[in-house]
Amino acid sequence: MNSKLKPLTAAVGLALINPNVSLAEEELQIQWPTSVTLSGLVQMEARYRDDNTTKTKTSDFVLDELGLNIEAQVHKWANAKIAFIYEEGATDLEVDEAIITLGNSKVSPVSLALGQLYVPFGNFETYMVSDPLTLELAETREKAAQLLVETGGFYGSVYLFNGTTQDDEDDMIDHYGGNLGFAQETDSFSYDVGIGYINDMGDTGSIGDMLEPKLSPKWVNYDYVDGFSGHLIFKIGPVSLTGEYVTALDQFDASQFAFNGNGAEPKAWNLEAGYT
Repeated sequence: MNSKLKPLTAAVGLALINPNVSLAEEELQIQWPTSVTLSGLVQMEARYRDDNTTKTKTSDFVLDELGLNIEAQVHKWANAKIAFIYEEGATDLEVDEAIITLGNSKVSPVSLALGQLYVPFGNFETYMVSDPLTLELAETREKAAQLLVETGGFYGSVYLFNGTTQDDEDDMIDHYGGNLGFAQETDSFSYDVGIGYINDMGDTGSIGDMLEPKLSPKWVNYDYVDGFSGHLIFKIGPVSLTGEYVTALDQFDASQFAFNGNGAEPKAWNLEAGYT
């Protein structure tokens, strides 16, 4: 799940591979006087599928996503966030994020985030109803420590975590990555360009779920595979252009993740034009 909650929208769309039509998506936000913010997301979908292979048709209403965020400014130098998520048929009600952030942007451009969070490998901004392939491939949720810097339009971070994958028998905090970008907004246009790196794409949600059954209980002869991401978002007036690319920088071992008989080198890209 992308943890960014979208504003109040109503959307209708078609996905050619997995047809999902979104009926409504609403965000509720309540500002409490005690520096506690409660926000939520309810997204319903009407789904229709015509399967040419089995000659069957199905349709249903689905609670595609339910999200609840609780944030508290517990101190001028400390913020706490807990986010819950439920996705019908995919995710039982669970803690999506639990983060303590130490820092004060009014005083210092540096902050430290600790907890269960989505590491900044990929941007995943989209106008589509369904998630882009870049998110499906690269989204990574981990219990991590992330050091962030934001100043003068520049932003970046480095992070550490103990991932699911291991390249030896030691269960250590040896996964890391970072991102770097520049964003600017004026009265007439805005843009955001950035890159990201992670030292093992095998630890992303989609690839990790596939690798783990093959390599459990011990990761034998597994080598980390570096990953790279890049994005560019440009908006002028009501028009926006979004492009993103995510790729592994090497091949996986063919016995662990193969494509056409060779070691897979997964990659995905997304290109969108939007009008608001």
